[in-house]
Amino acid sequence: MKKIKLTIILILTISVLWSSADVLATKDYRLIKTADDAKVFLVKENRRIHIPNEQVFEAGGYKWGDIETVTKLQMNKIANTALIKSPVDAKVYLIAGGKKQWIPNEKTFLGAGLKWDDIVLIAQPQVEFYLEENFDNEDAVAVVESLTEEKVIEFVVGNDLDPFDIIDTSVVSTVDSIDNYERPDKIKIQEIGKYASVHPDVSNTSIENVRLFDDGSVLLSKNTMNEDEFISKNYTWKDGVFTPYTEVDYLAHMNNNGQKVVFSYDFSQFPVFLDNKKLTKIPTLGGYSVGVADMNNSGQLVGQSDLSGGGMDGGISHAFLWQDGVMKDLGTLGGSESHAIAINDKGQVIGYSKYDDNEDAQPFIWENNKMSMIFTPNGDHFSYVDDINNNGLILGGLGNCGNPSCKISAYLKDNELVYFGEDYNFFGVNNNDEIVGVISNDNLIDNILYHYPFNEHSEMIDRIKRVGFNDGNVAVYINGEIIKLDDLVGDENIIFTSVSSINDRGQILTTGFDFRDEYSHEYLVSLPAEIQVIVKNEDIDDVQGDDVIEEDVIEETIIKK
Repeated sequence: MKKIKLTIILILTISVLWSSADVLATKDYRLIKTADDAKVFLVKENRRIHIPNEQVFEAGGYKWGDIETVTKLQMNKIANTALIKSPVDAKVYLIAGGKKQWIPNEKTFLGAGLKWDDIVLIAQPQVEFYLEENFDNEDAVAVVESLTEEKVIEFVVGNDLDPFDIIDTSVVSTVDSIDNYERPDKIKIQEIGKYASVHPDVSNTSIENVRLFDDGSVLLSKNTMNEDEFISKNYTWKDGVFTPYTEVDYLAHMNNNGQKVVFSYDFSQFPVFLDNKKLTKIPTLGGYSVGVADMNNSGQLVGQSDLSGGGMDGGISHAFLWQDGVMKDLGTLGGSESHAIAINDKGQVIGYSKYDDNEDAQPFIWENNKMSMIFTPNGDHFSYVDDINNNGLILGGLGNCGNPSCKISAYLKDNELVYFGEDYNFFGVNNNDEIVGVISNDNLIDNILYHYPFNEHSEMIDRIKRVGFNDGNVAVYINGEIIKLDDLVGDENIIFTSVSSINDRGQILTTGFDFRDEYSHEYLVSLPAEIQVIVKNEDIDDVQGDDVIEEDVIEETIIKK
């Protein structure tokens, strides 16, 4: 972002200097939200502005009981704005990315397309709770354009939320396809493609390297065999439509604001940050290589980078945080190495670090500029971590024998530890605290082979192993319930064997076998708002004399709030 030295003060004449108490005493405002959206807006003089966090809300002296729930139509009839000022200060601020930018003079104000009538007066203590950065005219133009096109954002969440459990405007999506999404009335399953050996005798097409994004799009490599020529091209898939991905050579990460981490041969295959068609090469911490593991909706990147040396010669690497062109070394727990694996929209980072070079690396959380081990309420520490969401839920587990059989899958949230147990391996979570993973099933391969002729078993085993088989049934954890995806979908011809991720829409990227053909398939399963599970033949016996009658039972109905 460009840094502009500010030397001219914008003077606005006001006839009366109001205190915070005076502003409240006039009660010339409303507090509104919609039923499906946690965002709270302050409305004054038919202008609404988002209150980004609890501190700004309380500094205004507002009361939670004064928040009105309005319809989306009523919300959209009130003009949105991003301009604030205090009655006791002449400075006018633009709110961009949840931060305030002081507009230095009238020429700049009008040149950015801003309007005096859009300024909303708020109390001075509220203004002070916004973080401040230098004014950027490009930000102002972008904000003006976004306000004219903005729609009310719809969220479907899995738990009761306080009004500010959803993060401020710096991380709220502006992608229409996310904003307008509503979960279906019934569970929805879409086949993306099939995994198979690309060979004229088996199949001349296949997909791999599949990634799911929050807007429901999927990135993948589509492999084809044309006579003896093997061809692999990158595509995006959405709602059954394949579109060639030609922006750069490979897309690795994408956030809800359209920012991306990509790879390009023009940058020697180093990771590159792509924002509004501008490419920025990610530097190292001084060594040879750098790898990006995750990106949040503020455009912050985390991963690991060599401090010196590296490449074929080896080297020491540290976890890093990159933002706005600046690399930050996150350090270690005391040993020589560390690496980050995930970051949420609050800037909390998880990963692994050695506290002693003679010991295995341990999970860490980095927050408030400090790296710490992850401890449970009883004083134990996590032995592995997989993910962290915007609610601070850390998904991982305990057990350090090096064998999956002694690992206990669990999550930690608000200093409360929830165990899944040894037979569960959950590793993906969205911001609604919906979690995906697998339940161990030693008989799963035999269950799949049962549906195919004996002479095809060898080939089928090879296909099963090749698609990242997790040796278990795919499961989802919702509102305290663990449910097999097979039971949710209810198709006797499909069995789900591995899962990649779940997005905030409740869409699950998963792999399974369709017994009506000989292939494994990639699916996108969309969870509905209300879930009803039919558990079939799950050891539920009705004994009548010597006869055992198996029955189908409705296990539970879960209402997603």
